[in-house]
Amino acid sequence: MSNRPPPHFQKSLPTEKKISLAEAERAIYIDFEGYVKEAPALIGILIEDDFEQIVLDEKFRGAAAYKDPIAVIPGETVISDLLARSISEDRKIVAFSTLEKEQCMRWYGVDISQRYVNAKSVAGRWARKVNPEVRCRTLKDFEIFTGYQRSRDTGYQKNTSCLNAALRDLDSYGELRNPAPKKHWTNLRKHNRQDVEAMKHIVMATFRPGISTN
Repeated sequence: MSNRPPPHFQKSLPTEKKISLAEAERAIYIDFEGYVKEAPALIGILIEDDFEQIVLDEKFRGAAAYKDPIAVIPGETVISDLLARSISEDRKIVAFSTLEKEQCMRWYGVDISQRYVNAKSVAGRWARKVNPEVRCRTLKDFEIFTGYQRSRDTGYQKNTSCLNAALRDLDSYGELRNPAPKKHWTNLRKHNRQDVEAMKHIVMATFRPGISTN
């Protein structure tokens, strides 16, 4: 697919700015990892208590086989299947901003906008009601505001550095052999999981007793 960004996908539809408690509990939470100007390399998917990671870029196949192996499946197939499941099981697809929606259309030609919820928009409206003086902009801001505790061993990774380190080994050996690339790849996967889990925590926080905008 073309890497030209579709401008209309960079804005949230009114339906993307709200979600019910029942929808939030059953939603499909997703987060991509990858280079800014390339198709995503990895996706993390959380559905209720089930978390899964899938490598979407063939050049990371060797990394997918390391330690806790994960599947390598073309991104178009993964996103098409998620959209089909979203429709058949009546589940929303939630991501932190408009980025995942835009990338699904840009790289895979799959329009998930009718099933999509922008967690940042949902949580932002709630946060402004709770404390008008607070301005949460990033995932980290919302984590702090809602009291989410991120593991110290992952923190906030520089994902490009992690991917580059993995690729150096993959280009040379076809697999991860050296300690540094192994550590970077492991931390990238931990970071991705925590991003997805934090996002669900933040969305669920908007239903705490007191002020709710949903």
